[in-house]
Amino acid sequence: MEETLKQILIEVQKVNHRMGGLETRMDGFESRMDGLEKHMSGFEKRLDGLETRMDGFESRMDGLEKHMSGFEKRLDGLESRMDGFESRMGGLEQHMSGFEKRLDGFETRFDNLDKDMKELKDGQEQLTDNTINRVGFYIEKVANHIDERFDDSKVISKEQQRIIETLAVRSITHESEIKELKHILSNQ
Repeated sequence: MEETLKQILIEVQKVNHRMGGLETRMDGFESRMDGLEKHMSGFEKRLDGLETRMDGFESRMDGLEKHMSGFEKRLDGLESRMDGFESRMGGLEQHMSGFEKRLDGFETRFDNLDKDMKELKDGQEQLTDNTINRVGFYIEKVANHIDERFDDSKVISKEQQRIIETLAVRSITHESEIKELKHILSNQ
């Protein structure tokens, strides 16, 4: 029986030894679990920070969407204004075409007046002094009339040139504004 007790004692010591090893391993597991819990706490804090940042991003995205909507409305307004400008430009082009036709008419009349003046000068050489004196008055009157008409045409021509220059400046200004808006919109 003593032999059996010795064997039982040996077995109990082995079990105690194994129990000590298991306790050591359990302490290691507990230590690792504490480390994992700390890690998990750090992950949770980082996750909370990321969620806060995502909320901020979503808020900023909403603001950007509203901003873009405002740009789209303004762009629609500008397109509408451009359509109006184009329509007005078409009207002005037609008006300018009418002026050009009138100028062509004036040029034709001036050519005819030049021919008339030449004929009068040729006839003047053939007339006697008495006739020359009578015709001279008529020629002066025609010349004054021509001068008046020519001065009128100069005024009309200057007005048309001023209108053309004004329209050109406006057109360049509007093209520059459109390019600037397109540039702003493409950068956002």
